[in-house]
Amino acid sequence: MPHLNLLYPFHPASEVPSLLPRLEIACRRIPSFRVELSEVRAFEHGPRSATVWLAPEPGERIRALHRALLEAFPACDHLDRFPEGFTPHLSLGQARGRGALASLLSEVRASWSGLAFPIEEVAWIARSGEGRFEVRETVSLGPGGDSDDPDPDRA
Repeated sequence: MPHLNLLYPFHPASEVPSLLPRLEIACRRIPSFRVELSEVRAFEHGPRSATVWLAPEPGERIRALHRALLEAFPACDHLDRFPEGFTPHLSLGQARGRGALASLLSEVRASWSGLAFPIEEVAWIARSGEGRFEVRETVSLGPGGDSDDPDPDRA
């Protein structure tokens, strides 16, 4: 399922019911907001591997949400361990080699026209074994945000 990772790894499923109040408090601190996915980028993991992804804007709003969640769940900090820290992104696919990356970037950039939508809740997703991710719980963000603002440039 398409998703933006905010925390990783999260606690075991057996602990989640007792953690929901802490998640709700952290989410209430951040008002809902609008995000746009328009720019296609890539992480190069070396000369033979890359991930193509969409950059959510405004990235600072996603980073603020990430920081609020990380304050509540400091052990879930693997996304902050990269040299550049936490980078909000929605992965699209993998490319093997620089030629494949250039081709994939060109193809996606030519066909992607962008998408804007409100961020109003955080979902805890999980999967059993190698199965598909499923939404197990959702928690609303705080009120007073601009998620219903018809002007996506104000997000």
